[in-house]
Amino acid sequence: MDIKTFAKEHFEEYKALICQLTAIPAPSHHEERRAAFICEYLHQLGYGQAFIDDTKNVICEVKGSDLEAPVHIFMAHTDTVFPDETEIPVVVEDGCIKAPGVGDDTTNVCAILMTLKYLSEKKIVPKQTMVFVLNSCEEGLGNLKGCRALVKQYTGRIGQLVSYDCGYNAGTVWAVGSRRYEIRIRWSFLCRFWSDQCDCGGCGYDS
Repeated sequence: MDIKTFAKEHFEEYKALICQLTAIPAPSHHEERRAAFICEYLHQLGYGQAFIDDTKNVICEVKGSDLEAPVHIFMAHTDTVFPDETEIPVVVEDGCIKAPGVGDDTTNVCAILMTLKYLSEKKIVPKQTMVFVLNSCEEGLGNLKGCRALVKQYTGRIGQLVSYDCGYNAGTVWAVGSRRYEIRIRWSFLCRFWSDQCDCGGCGYDS
């Protein structure tokens, strides 16, 4: 059975997994529940080597036949931009799954999990080691913490790194990055009017 046939035959299972995982809240820095679910899922598939690192990445190495070759890393992020830490409602309507974070990036996380299921069932041994990562802290103030830790861990060994995010209609093949700014505001003008309530400790206003 090729992977396209596998995908068709397991499509309903894939959708159910998306709904199940999406319901588990995972704001940046608080992905532990989702990470635990994913790690246990991989263990049940037979990947006893899967583990959660210090940054809450779930890492699963599939050893290749050539252990000297560079590794190939495939990743999708587990965190969402939504701050909720209670169970997230998931609605399936007219074949469409609707929920916060379902497209960014839970569907891709589940696609990687189903790929690992295919490799396990077919007992496929790749030539080069493949590292599948469900990484933490990709969004906003997560500041790519999971990805940074991963690249540091595999420094000098990476042949290629592919990150799946949102849709598949386009790809970026050059380095991307982001700038982070810290902004501090001193409310000295306002403190002049509310000096009896001011406890900021930094306005410098002396009533």
